[in-house]
Amino acid sequence: MKWGLNYLINFTNYSLRHYWRNNGKMINVTDDTFEVGSEPTVLYFWVPWAAPCKVVNVILKKLDDGRCRFCAVCADTELSITARYRIISAPYLIFLKGDYVSSLCGNHSEGKIKERIDRLLEV
Repeated sequence: MKWGLNYLINFTNYSLRHYWRNNGKMINVTDDTFEVGSEPTVLYFWVPWAAPCKVVNVILKKLDDGRCRFCAVCADTELSITARYRIISAPYLIFLKGDYVSSLCGNHSEGKIKERIDRLLEV
């Protein structure tokens, strides 16, 4: 078996989806299952081949304490959600509470992301 780039991409893709399904906290949404509700939501756009997405994924695992809903969207496969929010790079976080509250593009510190989540819960 070759341990090339395609293998690592596929393994990472499986690992992220496996975590989201089995822990039951982070919801892996698709074009068919995505809905914007009134509860606080962190919408996380990621791609399996980007290293910054892996860093943000670890941070979101730490911050997922049940205060708000975390939804993950694979920007490579869920094109209509990605186009709706005009996502052009990953990782990209959108903070929603019914409507748009704020967003973060790129790799940010745990403190910065936590600050945005706290601001989302105050609205």
